[in-house]
Amino acid sequence: ESFSKIAVVKIRPGFSFALTSTRSEAIVNLQGVNGVVTIRMVTANGTTVLQQQKNITAGEQVRIPTGNLASGVYMIAVEYNNTVQTQRFVR
Repeated sequence: ESFSKIAVVKIRPGFSFALTSTRSEAIVNLQGVNGVVTIRMVTANGTTVLQQQKNITAGEQVRIPTGNLASGVYMIAVEYNNTVQTQRFVR
């Protein structure tokens, strides 16, 4: 007889982020994160205007200055534990 191998996969709990903004900054509120995240802001045409790594503790906020950005639509992507979540940001 032949049997298939069984793989045990540990599912990591997900994370989430909420995005709020003012005229001068975008505020990323992170939940379910405790470690290094990569935050990337990209224009509508795909140009990366910001990329940074930060060591985050649970419930921490990341403030991104946006006062020098041109008006338009941007995407903010947060990567944590090989998972990426993206939200739209309008300046």
